[in-house]
This record gives sequence, C-alpha cells and structure tokens, in this order.
Amino acid sequence: WSMFSSFKTVLHNLFYEAYIMYQLDWYDSARKYFWTIILAQNPLPFLLWPLTLLSLIITHPNDTLYKLRFFCVIYASVIMISLIPYKQVFPYYMLTTLPAFLLLYAAFFSWLNAVFTCRSEIKILINKKFLQPLLFVYYFIFIYLALGLALPKPYWIILLIPILLSEFITSQSNKINQCFPTIILLIILFIGFIYPLAVFAILMPNKNGSYQKSVLNLAHQLLKSDANYLAGIELFYDKNQPIPGLRHLDSPQIGYLHHPTEKLRPVMMDSLYHAPVTTTQVLQSLQQSNIKFYINNYRMIALPEEIKQFLNYNYEKFWGSIYLYAPSIPKGKNYYYLKFSGTYQIQSPVQIKLNQITLQPNSLIELNKGSYPFQSTVTFRMKLIPNSNMNLSNEEDKWWKMLA
Repeated sequence: WSMFSSFKTVLHNLFYEAYIMYQLDWYDSARKYFWTIILAQNPLPFLLWPLTLLSLIITHPNDTLYKLRFFCVIYASVIMISLIPYKQVFPYYMLTTLPAFLLLYAAFFSWLNAVFTCRSEIKILINKKFLQPLLFVYYFIFIYLALGLALPKPYWIILLIPILLSEFITSQSNKINQCFPTIILLIILFIGFIYPLAVFAILMPNKNGSYQKSVLNLAHQLLKSDANYLAGIELFYDKNQPIPGLRHLDSPQIGYLHHPTEKLRPVMMDSLYHAPVTTTQVLQSLQQSNIKFYINNYRMIALPEEIKQFLNYNYEKFWGSIYLYAPSIPKGKNYYYLKFSGTYQIQSPVQIKLNQITLQPNSLIELNKGSYPFQSTVTFRMKLIPNSNMNLSNEEDKWWKMLA
C-alpha cells in the first residue's frame, strides 16, 4: 500500500487512527446494549469460552495436542479479554473473533471428544478440590450476564454443560455417566445451532429490504451529472455526497456538529469522511451546492435543528424517504435562483407572478436553472417535478427502514 500512497500514510491509517478511535468514549454508554445483541445472537461461542480453560487443566496420557491446545486457548482468551473493555463494541466488530473461535473450538472439541473416549485415563493437573470453585466462578459470571443483559431463558441450559462435564470427569459411576456426552452434545447443538437459527428465521421477515431497494433505485434515477444527494452515509459507488461534515453522520460527527469540542476534534478524519466543520459552514455549503434531494433516515433526523430547518425549507417529500428539491420563496417582489432545470409546480394558495406572467395555484411551468423575478403576497414553493414516465404510487416515509 505504501507504493500507492506513502509509508507515513499507511502507518497513520493502521496505527494512529486506530489509537484515536480507541480513545473515543462516545459509544461507551451503549456498551451494554451492544453486548446484549452480541450474546443474544451468538450465545455458544461467547458464553462457552471461559469453560474452554478446563482443557488446560485436564489431560490424558495420549494427549499429543496439549501444547497446540494451550496456544489456541490462550490466543483466543487474550483476544476476548482485550475486547471486553473495548468502548466501541459494535456487533460487526466481533467478526475479529472468528479466527480465534475457529482455533479455540477446534482444539476444545477435539479435547472433549478425547475426554469422552478415554475417561478412565483422565488426569487432572490441579487438586480436584479446586475444580468446583473454578466452575462456581463460571456459574457466577454466566448468571451475572444472563440477568444483567436479560438473555433469553433457553440460554440457561448452557449451565448444564459444566455441571455434567464435571460429574463425568470426577464421578466413579460409569452407568450414571454413559448418557452425559450425548446430553452435552445435544445442548451444544440446540444452543449453538437450532435455537439461533429459529431466532434468525423469526427476525428475517422484519429485515425485508424491499423498501430500501425501491428508494435507492428511484434515487439513482433522479441523480444526473449536475445533481447530488444527501443521506448522511454514502449509498452509491458512483456518486459521492458533496457536503463536508454530512458524508458520514455517525455519532461523533453529529456530536461535533451540535457541539464542536477539542475532545472530538482528533476523530474528525478524512478517512472516516468526517470534517471538523460548524453548522454555519454546513449551511453555507448547502447554499452553494446542487443537492437535488435528500434521503431521510435516523442520521438525518439527528442533525442540528438549523440544518433540518434549511432542509424543510428547501425540500419536500417526493416518494418514500426521498425529499426532492422544492424551495420556499418568500413573499414580496424579489429574485430567486433555481438550481435545476425542469418542470416546476406552483404550490401557493394564491396566484403569483413570474417574469410578469401570472401563474395560478398548482400550475406547471418548464424552467431552466437560473435567476427569476417572482412576486407574491404569500410565501410559496416551487416544487420540482421529475420525469413524467415515473409512475409512482403514494408511499409513506419509512425512514427507520433505510439504514436498518
């Protein structure tokens, strides 16, 4: 990558920016919410992890993989322990655990299989008296998380795994323990696969992306070479948003727009599409830009009130979450610059004059972009009407679905 940019740029992006983001505590208040989602949707990999430490204190004479298992468990545990205090635990960040979990559970289940097949030769590397206290620590941590994060009740079945495993290892009765491996494997199968898949199947209908797809397809049709859009996040690979400070409206950027602070200033980095701009600077950029429409979503709703007033004053709902150019023109006799050529609808309760031509309410007129003299006794809108070939039924603004 240094061949295409510079060594300094690569170092800056890999280390300095990561360090700056790690220092940011903006999302610290949401850690409980994020961890609830992570543990509720991925119960077995995370909640079973502390139990894998048993594979380090229980072995057997033919355990040739102990050193490799030791490395896998310690490696995965270091990654997990590093993630626990992390302040920005977005659920998708947990993808970093996949390589660690693949190593960890390959080693753990290989050990578990060996324990099941050679129970009589098992060696416990610590005093058996310490085994139960260690498991009680696991019980306490699990119960604390299950109650504190209100995890689904079926997940409590996981507690049976250490109980049965401990009984299988320490008990001398073969008859009682014969069914324990099967029960443990059934619990793992249920919690690790069947239950999450059932939850996934229930949630999927609510994740239908048809509305989002329809909005994006229509928005792409509206974009032309001289037109731009706003959405608070980049939505099209071939068209970037032009307003600095509005390209990536995550919480730090929105917070900076509301209250610019030195604490947030280092996070305003170009690589994140951030910009250390004020609300006044954003409004100036909006005045000078060719924003044809904006797409409403929870990020746009979180903008400072002054910016939202500007958008309400210059744009009107077109279809779904798309708000199209429709500037409000003040009453009186003045000039107004229209940013786009096309058909405009006069939205006024009374007639107005344009270039000394009297226009009735709701009348349509074809205009090129440019400055025009207007005269009216009331404030009115000039609503841009797109291509007449677009046959659209009415669709309410489902803004919550746009970035779900």
